[in-house]
This record gives sequence, C-alpha cells and structure tokens, in this order.
Amino acid sequence: MALGLLEESWEQGLDDEEATELAVKSIRSAVQRDSGSGSGVLVAVIDDDGYRVVQDSDTHPVIEE
Repeated sequence: MALGLLEESWEQGLDDEEATELAVKSIRSAVQRDSGSGSGVLVAVIDDDGYRVVQDSDTHPVIEE
C-alpha cells in the first residue's frame, strides 16, 4: 500500500526531513487503507553517519495531518 505513494513522490536528493515526512505519509496512507497494517510508525534514518531512530515528536505532526 505504501509503495504507490513512495514511487510517485520519491526523488533523488531528498534531505532527511523530506524523506522522513514521505516515509511517514506513505505508512499512514497504508494504515488508513488496511486495518491489518497496524497503527504505529517508527522511522529510522540510515546514512553515512550510521543508524538513528527519528523521535516520535518529529513524526507525530505528520501522522496527525
């Protein structure tokens, strides 16, 4: 379910904030259309600096839209 939005909206060069927003919106879209998808969103960034989890407070406004 999330792939359609990701394929349509992803582009090379997104910064971490833009990519996080797109990931959360994609998952939110899937959750709204498929009750079996669950209800939580945990976003992690993996880049040259390593792995880090994006805090809930950073993703919560996007989820609430």
